[in-house]
Amino acid sequence: MFYLTRQFNWSWIPISFMVFLISCQEHVVRSAQNDPPASLATRHLAIVGGQNESGWEGVGALTMRAPGYGYVGSFCTGSLIDPEWVLTAAHCLTDTDPQGIQPTPYNVSFYVGTNANPVGFGGRPGGSFYQADRFVIHPDYTPSTFDDDIALVHLSEPAFGIETYAYNTFNLNSYSGSNALYVGYGVSDGNARTGGGIKRSTSLPIRQVYTREYYSQFNGSGTCFGDSGGPGLLNIQGTVRIVGVNSSVSGETPCQGFYTSMRVDAYAPWISGVIGAVLPDCNQQGGSCLCDAACSPDGSCDNSACQVMSCGDTYQCLIDCGEDAGCQSVCYAEATEEGRTALDQLFYCFNEECEGQQGQAFSECVEQSCSAETETCFPRVTGTASCEDVSTCLSGCSSNDETCQVSCFESGTEEAQDQFLAINECLGEECGSINDSQAYYQCIQDRCADRYRACYPPDDCRLTGGDCPSGTACYPGIVGSVCFPSQDVQLDQPCTPLDGELICADGLICIRGTCSAFCLSEADCDNGVSCEQPIFRGEEVGICSCIDQDGDGVCAADDCDDSNDRLGISEPERCGDGVDNNCDGSVDEGCETCEDSDGDGYCLGELDCDDRDASTHTNAAERCGDGVDNNCNGVIDEECDGCIDADGDGFCGNIDDCADD
Repeated sequence: MFYLTRQFNWSWIPISFMVFLISCQEHVVRSAQNDPPASLATRHLAIVGGQNESGWEGVGALTMRAPGYGYVGSFCTGSLIDPEWVLTAAHCLTDTDPQGIQPTPYNVSFYVGTNANPVGFGGRPGGSFYQADRFVIHPDYTPSTFDDDIALVHLSEPAFGIETYAYNTFNLNSYSGSNALYVGYGVSDGNARTGGGIKRSTSLPIRQVYTREYYSQFNGSGTCFGDSGGPGLLNIQGTVRIVGVNSSVSGETPCQGFYTSMRVDAYAPWISGVIGAVLPDCNQQGGSCLCDAACSPDGSCDNSACQVMSCGDTYQCLIDCGEDAGCQSVCYAEATEEGRTALDQLFYCFNEECEGQQGQAFSECVEQSCSAETETCFPRVTGTASCEDVSTCLSGCSSNDETCQVSCFESGTEEAQDQFLAINECLGEECGSINDSQAYYQCIQDRCADRYRACYPPDDCRLTGGDCPSGTACYPGIVGSVCFPSQDVQLDQPCTPLDGELICADGLICIRGTCSAFCLSEADCDNGVSCEQPIFRGEEVGICSCIDQDGDGVCAADDCDDSNDRLGISEPERCGDGVDNNCDGSVDEGCETCEDSDGDGYCLGELDCDDRDASTHTNAAERCGDGVDNNCNGVIDEECDGCIDADGDGFCGNIDDCADD
């Protein structure tokens, strides 16, 4: 019999799902003639010492959803230059955060609002979110040097109604020394790296302009971690234009030194080409879309076609990924919106209710505190099979074939699944430690009978026969009688019991090498045959067995004198005693040539090995210690080891002498 415990691997929760650090990786600063003073490292930007900003609606935060967690907040800044396009820094879209999470078009959204921080655990704040569907990185971007650190994000739906900003096409050399406005969502404390996610602004003078970038300097305020990709805004000829894209910061004190921005007018031709060009044809450029199914005949990507996984499927996909962050991102991207939301809620409950617990304690906490979220993520799949059918199906699955096991379990009705889990729980808790099979079955009868009957309902057929279909026979089950398949051997026919298979026909049982009839009382047996019971412990059922009052092994119907154990069809005819010993209706037949010198009724030969001693013949008892083969079996004093014969009569007091004195 196969038993299955329904359980989920709740203990697998990647730490990267729980914590998302907005700070970016460190980079080595470029060294070139006329660069700002040497620094220790360059970092992604954010605003320090600025003011809270509620304007500049088209400047928004690049935000992320982490697999299995939900919304984690902002990590960079960007600016709308078209309802469908966001201008930002290349490193924002290519760097992996310290926890191994890689931004992808499928987990990044453009946020319009003033506070991009999560609400609670994985919840989105108020504001508008626009899903990304394509990253376009400048082809010459070099991560090690930050050269050409500029990129575009394409939105899956245009951000209509949100103001956009012109990207600068005028020569910036003429505007060196002008104050540019910087808007972003970075941290307010570069040392502690706190205060991020709030929209702030500050003004900094453009200090030096180079071929592809320009520099600004801290003057009581500046950019810091999280403002990468944000704009430097400047009014040129009556129009506010984006003149720079925040790239890096250098200085011994975090965020209080020199700031590097990509010079937008130097990249204007590239930006125009991207915005005005047709996106790559996914039919010609493999790997353009999230999955093959997303590639449309016209060459565009419809990544919603990849979003097919439920919450439960996504959960399993994440488990299969292990610590592969790229794999995790794909799993999350291929989940439906409903699936992602349910998974986020599930992990939120884990964190809120069961944080710090592990192993069995964690599983129990999930069962008690997150049952609603669990049922939402893992909705019950049911079929039409009974509990017994589910068990039969499971018995055909190998122990490591989880797919087979789940399929069998889900084939059952909701009632069948509940019944199966109930008996499985009882067997595990009440009888799981019992190794002896008989004791195990007794435990089922004593402690799990009701749940066992619910899952494996007995036929309650009559053991004496008549209720079971052809080819089956009634036999006691664990909690009631059941019609089992049978080989249909008939009454009084020889049989050999087989483990796990019935031999005899309905109403019969293979016992003592013969198919005998079940009986509940004497009325179930023929004349001269008694109901011998019980044959099963605790069962008022027996078998029809012949009456043998003298115990000679011959039924009364075949015994001419059932009160005399020396008369019966198996007895030899003893010559000279005038008795029909073998019950054939004749007396002393075959005795005409019998030689019986000692008159013991046994002819010399096979029945009497010593015709001079009347106490020696085939039916005599062997007397220990007399040195004689009393029973003529060719062996002297057999079974006499350890014999105690106090009265010396040849019979052992400890074996066959009831009065050894």
